[in-house]
Amino acid sequence: MVIIWGTRVRYRIHAEGEFFCPECGGDRPYRKLLARRWFTLFWIPVIPRRRVWWVVACGECGHHYRPAVLDKPTIAAMSRMLQGAARALVMYVLRNGGNQDNPVVRRQAVEQIRAVRPEGYDDSTLEEDLFCVPRDPAPMLNQIAEHLDSAGREALLVRGVRVALADGPFNAGELSAIQAAGRALEMTPAHVAGVLLMARRSVDNPGS
Repeated sequence: MVIIWGTRVRYRIHAEGEFFCPECGGDRPYRKLLARRWFTLFWIPVIPRRRVWWVVACGECGHHYRPAVLDKPTIAAMSRMLQGAARALVMYVLRNGGNQDNPVVRRQAVEQIRAVRPEGYDDSTLEEDLFCVPRDPAPMLNQIAEHLDSAGREALLVRGVRVALADGPFNAGELSAIQAAGRALEMTPAHVAGVLLMARRSVDNPGS
């Protein structure tokens, strides 16, 4: 009698949701699976091995990943985080600069938030944000800094810088707010200074 034996991995679904799939390059459904290898007899699993491990399987391409892939936010979540961080930063600059009622500065503030919030944003929404958005932007900026590269952090900080420069050179409150925002984005003082210098030059020489 010929005995056919071998091993086989069996999976058990533990959780389901949506994640950013590196293979697909977008948000996709996933299943988090508990995997265990079994000894098989005539292709039938009979004896489980003790070792188990977790895998995340994409519901579209079927690619398997380690669970750490779920630490990366989805595109939708990243968009929401960026919108919240931009609003918090702009409100912080407006409040500290004392320019909440300056129409030129307010227009620039609306423009900067519209760039990351396509569903619409106007002066009345800005007025609501001045009362509703938390005064300390650090938690939101800290959170998104983990997922942005150096260029992404610069781009976010520049939104606040452009608001501060809308009516002329920085005042002390605006400069202090931007420096504090840079620290919350985990940027060095030299890095923040470089962003400020480039922003000033772009305002002084818009066509260059």
